Amino acid sequence: MPIGRKFETKKGQITILGIMICVPDPQNKKEYHIVVFDNTDETLDFIRRVYPGVLAGHATAPAVLAQGNYLPKERLAAWRTLLARDEARKAKRQGQFWVAGMAETLAEVNVTGDSVQVVRFLPPVTYEEFLVSSYDDQGVLTFSSSKEKWRVVNGGVEGPTKR
Repeated sequence: MPIGRKFETKKGQITILGIMICVPDPQNKKEYHIVVFDNTDETLDFIRRVYPGVLAGHATAPAVLAQGNYLPKERLAAWRTLLARDEARKAKRQGQFWVAGMAETLAEVNVTGDSVQVVRFLPPVTYEEFLVSSYDDQGVLTFSSSKEKWRVVNGGVEGPTKR
């Protein structure tokens, strides 16, 4: 889906585009709005953990947000909290367990009756949307994107493995 966003990169700096989320237009379900959050710290952390070679030789390069209208990173945390609560309700489980959802949401939740408390988040393991999540007999969460899958075991992420 083309989003019509233009940006520039400059030699000697790291350009961050933020996390872009497509939100359905409430008046027209066939149209979407692009909501962009500043996730600079999270993106740099992700690259350092998952693709350390990408930043090799760029330790002192400044990270710069591409031009745009960004929602602050605090709003991203609030958005992910709503998403985690929604995923917890869809799971139809009680007690403490992990959920995976949109916007790279990976959260530990505690559900008691209709009450859902988000206990904590884990950092993103991919920026490809999760397609499937399921629980095994021991309640271990497995979630996957189109190419890879992960498991949350004892509060940590195992993987990726090929799907």
